[in-house]
Amino acid sequence: MPMLDHTESARTLAKRAAHKKQAIKAGSQPPKPTPWPYEVEQSGWFKSHEAIRADLRDTLAVIARMRTAKALEDWEVPTLRRWWAHFDAFIREHHHLEEDRLFPLVATRAELPLRLADDHAELERLLVVAEAALGACTEQAGLPYVEAAVRAVSDHMLPHLREEEADVMPALHAKFGHGEFSKFEGKFAAADFQWFSLPHLYRPMPAADRRPHALHVFGIPAPVYDYLLARNMARFDKGPGADIQRLLGEHGQEEAAMGRCM
Repeated sequence: MPMLDHTESARTLAKRAAHKKQAIKAGSQPPKPTPWPYEVEQSGWFKSHEAIRADLRDTLAVIARMRTAKALEDWEVPTLRRWWAHFDAFIREHHHLEEDRLFPLVATRAELPLRLADDHAELERLLVVAEAALGACTEQAGLPYVEAAVRAVSDHMLPHLREEEADVMPALHAKFGHGEFSKFEGKFAAADFQWFSLPHLYRPMPAADRRPHALHVFGIPAPVYDYLLARNMARFDKGPGADIQRLLGEHGQEEAAMGRCM
């Protein structure tokens, strides 16, 4: 097995130190936290984790169905590749937001586990392996290799998500007020979010709950959601969302919905 690359960890630690130096140099005391109007489990950060869990669960369900089918149709493997490429992009954006935005922010007021960035480096290595397995898969016989690679991503990802939810997210809510964080969140959302960021985050959420959550948690103005983000939702539903739904099939969609309710 290749040695783990610690470049990402060093980069994150350097940024964390820079944030602390800036805070000391400014000589400013943290403002008194304002109450959060929602629990950690309703935050965008936590919801992105729920989306990742649903993506991995659904992808493994799709591969299991394809692997045991009598025969594959021509569209299935290319569509699986396209869906995984989208998932890969979502994960890399998620890691960028954590390493370059959220972790350095929290680290100015709380100690973080040093292994978080190392976990990201290992996950990105596993994503490359999964991409290669999918690229080499041209028929049903290649699916066991794809399944093993995706399961390796899942097995490493799930405990990593739980650790962030147990250690980092509560620290953010304890050390920062909602008003203070909302200003920070608005800046990086405008700079870093891609068109699919919010639609993908909301994929596991019932459609009726998405708009209220966006307005309440993200503070998105209703006209912005209705006239801009709603179009991105529709674009996602016709693209990556349609790919995974088609791959799941009617029976798989029912099982996936049941899994999200468990």
